[in-house]
Amino acid sequence: MFGPSSFVLFLKQTLSCTLTTFLVCFLFRTQITAVPSCPSCFADPFIAKRVLRDSRSSGASVRHIASMDESKGKTEVMNYTAEDLTPSGGFSTKLKRRNKIKSNFERTFPRKRAIQRRIAKDRFPDHAPVFEGSIQKHDTGASEINPKNVRTEFHQAKLEMKKKKFLERIQQTARAEILNSEDAGYLVTDDGELSYTIRQKDICASVDMASATKRRIAKDRFPDHAPVFEGSIQKHDTGASEINPKNVRTEFHQAKLEMKKKKFLERIQQTARAEILNSEDAGYLVTDDGELSYTIRQKDICASVDMASATKHFDLDLERFGPYRIDYTLNGRHLLIGGKRGHVAAFDWLTKSLHNETNVMEGVRDVQWLHVETMYAVAQKRWTYIYDNMGVELHCLKMLHDIKRMEFLPRHFLLVAGSNTSFLSYLDVSIGKLVQSFATRQGALDVMTQNPSNAIIHTGHGNGTVQLWSPNIREPLVKMLAHKSSVRGIAVEGNYMATTGLDRRLRIWDVRNYKQLFVYVLPFGLSEVAFSQRYTIACAVGNSVQVFTDAHLGTAREPYLVHNCRGIVSDLRFCPFEDVLGVGHQGGFTSLLVPGCGEANFNALHANPYESKSQRKEREVKQLLDKIQPELITLDTSEIAQVNTSLMEQENERLKNVLYVRPRDVKFTPKHKKKGRSGALKKEQRKQGVQAEMRFAVNEERKRAESELFGSYKPKTDDKPKSVLDRFKRKDA
Repeated sequence: MFGPSSFVLFLKQTLSCTLTTFLVCFLFRTQITAVPSCPSCFADPFIAKRVLRDSRSSGASVRHIASMDESKGKTEVMNYTAEDLTPSGGFSTKLKRRNKIKSNFERTFPRKRAIQRRIAKDRFPDHAPVFEGSIQKHDTGASEINPKNVRTEFHQAKLEMKKKKFLERIQQTARAEILNSEDAGYLVTDDGELSYTIRQKDICASVDMASATKRRIAKDRFPDHAPVFEGSIQKHDTGASEINPKNVRTEFHQAKLEMKKKKFLERIQQTARAEILNSEDAGYLVTDDGELSYTIRQKDICASVDMASATKHFDLDLERFGPYRIDYTLNGRHLLIGGKRGHVAAFDWLTKSLHNETNVMEGVRDVQWLHVETMYAVAQKRWTYIYDNMGVELHCLKMLHDIKRMEFLPRHFLLVAGSNTSFLSYLDVSIGKLVQSFATRQGALDVMTQNPSNAIIHTGHGNGTVQLWSPNIREPLVKMLAHKSSVRGIAVEGNYMATTGLDRRLRIWDVRNYKQLFVYVLPFGLSEVAFSQRYTIACAVGNSVQVFTDAHLGTAREPYLVHNCRGIVSDLRFCPFEDVLGVGHQGGFTSLLVPGCGEANFNALHANPYESKSQRKEREVKQLLDKIQPELITLDTSEIAQVNTSLMEQENERLKNVLYVRPRDVKFTPKHKKKGRSGALKKEQRKQGVQAEMRFAVNEERKRAESELFGSYKPKTDDKPKSVLDRFKRKDA
């Protein structure tokens, strides 16, 4: 039974537990469904401890919330079930161990402190100062922007904001330099030690491996461009150095022409300097001490070179159809041969692939490639024919009959033919028109060649003279006595011309002043001669071929190479961009290796030995667009850029005659018509009408002549705009 005191104590504990429960639920936002009595509260009534049990289901999980000592200000939340309680209502030992609860229900966990981040006040609220020199270093002109120079306030504000952004960007760039972690190196010496006594090996031993392996680059003693050889500049100069801007009237066009001339000269220098980068070198022949180079045979050369070069020497045994005339294409890739008895063949001599082979069943006197390797001309006994690379006849040129020699001018598309009747003919193969044909009156033209630099034709004659021809003049431009006997061979390369004659002389000439430079005496039977791209000269002496180097310099004392053929040599041609000499003779054709005779580097834009079919088509179109007219063929190539004063004077005289010649009377007799249309009035009207038309044509021609001679006349007009009321003004006002 409970007494009054027990009841009071019970009531006090119950109220205390209830208030504590509501307080904890308020703090933890917990909804209370049932608040039963806490059995632990009866266990020890003197401990300031309150427990809340929330029975979610009968005998199920119970949440126990205990309030610790009020002096410590702790709160604990535990989960437990009915199995964790003892029969007396207390906590089991297992639960106490799991939750680290002592006998007085005080949980041992560390004190939770509210960690607040203390933000200290910045002692330097502004940005770090930037070095003024660094700002000036990165300033690209933003500080000089003045917004007041703009008229409107809107654009002033806009420009002010833009200037501010530019200045901020400059400051950020200058401030970012502080983050550069790399410092300059320094040298620390001991007390009393002089820094200049320290050697490089001591420094390398004291620094890291990467710094020790760095290469010291000395200051360039030649900071400018390397000088260019003057001859190389003249080689690539196409006339830019002769441009004179002072010949132009206005200052504007003078400055414009000066800039254009400067660009041309820079382009020429760059092209000449780029030749240093050419990795290909010319071949050469090295002999042992006391050994003569002309004793070396072709089999010895083939045994000493690589396999690809050794295959360039071959021999075609064609005794039944010889002697042979030969010709190489401009890029040196294709070969054309023609035998005297009608055999004609075209093939790629590098890969030995045959394009076509035919017998024209008529005597062949000469063969010549045209602008592409798909067409070639054959001078047969009667007429001249053009075939394609499959051997199909394209044209029969009956205007070129009884032809002995042919040459093709690739920049002018002209096929030049010398006949047995001393006629020299020029045929334009692009339009099929005969440009010029005239008689030289020097007998059969069986010795002929061209000068590649100016397209002038050189012919040799039986009286020992050499004549130079152009399609614009029927008389020879130059006529010089080269030999005392008949001329048998002519070859031209650059500024040098080589001639051979029956007097056993090989003469070297300068075509700029037509003077003899050197003369060499060779064995009897001297006939054909050929010039290579590197001024190597090959001469045909009977059935042998003798090759000379530096003959144009006068230093040749003996042959460079000698080769004997199986028959009389009939033609000699050096292959472009190859150390190969083609020999046509009585027994067929022979390809000889001559080290150092060919140009090692080629310009693929003009002559590409490895061009494809599409590149060949494109090159043909470019050649047709860049075609030079026959009227521009002259001895001096610089005359193209000059004014033809004589022709201009003739034209001026013609215009003056048109102005001052009285127009002739028009005589016209009207035709008789029927049905009353032939009366006197009708006839006179028709007569006056025809006369008026002819006078109008004469007057128009006179006006045109006046405008060309004196310039067009334009009356002066006022700058004021016209008005509708101008019609009422006086005419004399």
